[in-house]
Amino acid sequence: MSEPDPEKLPVVLSLQERHERALNECDRLLGHFRTKADWHKHSFKGLKYSSIILSIGVTVLAALPSNAMGWTLPVVAGLAALCTTMLSATRVQELWLLSRNTQMHLQVEKFNYCQGIGSYSALGDEDKVRRFSERVIEIWSSGHEVWQKSLSEKQFEGKRDERAGPNQQILKPGRAKAASREGRS
Repeated sequence: MSEPDPEKLPVVLSLQERHERALNECDRLLGHFRTKADWHKHSFKGLKYSSIILSIGVTVLAALPSNAMGWTLPVVAGLAALCTTMLSATRVQELWLLSRNTQMHLQVEKFNYCQGIGSYSALGDEDKVRRFSERVIEIWSSGHEVWQKSLSEKQFEGKRDERAGPNQQILKPGRAKAASREGRS
């Protein structure tokens, strides 16, 4: 029987190495969610303020004599409508809050771990590192699940039945029976 290849053996990390890896992963995720939150925040503010300014611009342009503005009013009105629609359709405010919330959960967990408080107070060093690693992954996973749920709600929110007309929503089974009874009377 030959000796196992040392490169294929599992690597056993010291407690200090696992501690550092767990903190590095937490810091990486904190940075990731901070970047996402900042991007969504700036997008939200940009769309919101653009929508407000363009709406005011439409009002001002509408007050001017019609031959003075030419095509300007329709363009500004279209841009105002686009900003308002994008603000609603992209849900940047909701995504900003989701990212910031996940970031804050990670920050609290890191603080508790580093201070040895909360669920870490009664644990030994080995168990603290294990518990911290598990919690970081749980928080990341739950943040991702909430984000994914938000996206799927957005995708299915206004879905219509292909057989229905353009103004008819899909009805839930109980509501469909009630609607068909109302249609018969």
